[in-house]
Amino acid sequence: MSLLKIFSQSEEPSKPNALGTQLCDHTKVCAICGKHVCESCYTTNDVGNIICSEKCATIESQTGVPVALDNMGSTFRQNWTDCKKCTLCSSRTQVVFGTGNDVDPEIFVVGQGPGEVEDREGKPFVGPVSWHLDQVMKSVDIDRNKDCYLTNTVSCRPWMPKINKNRAPTIREI
Repeated sequence: MSLLKIFSQSEEPSKPNALGTQLCDHTKVCAICGKHVCESCYTTNDVGNIICSEKCATIESQTGVPVALDNMGSTFRQNWTDCKKCTLCSSRTQVVFGTGNDVDPEIFVVGQGPGEVEDREGKPFVGPVSWHLDQVMKSVDIDRNKDCYLTNTVSCRPWMPKINKNRAPTIREI
């Protein structure tokens, strides 16, 4: 099963608004940015994946691969390096992009968010806990770079500066 197929459909039904009328049916999910879109808000690319806007389609055409899986693309990196969509941007050292097999991973590993070491190095799962992950993967003959794609729900470190401690990302930040 292709990872893009997971992102291309949603089971979420439309909901009535406060007046009881039906809202726009945002049951499709953009294969690039992950936003929910309705029938009138999206188009499809050459292979039938849902793309929600001209910007997403432009990013995809420049990289040749859907950006959701092409974190190595310079266009993708530039767009997210400048991201200021939530407050996490104010305290990050750098954006932490996913690493590993971003084309056809056997395993997709998703963490909550980058910690202090990940924020400093710009890679996911390189902090103290990563040693355990690496040991488990080695024990079952999984190559972190060839068999997996590692990422986080957010690309900037969620932390509490007053006590210098990591925290879980909020729903708004995700």
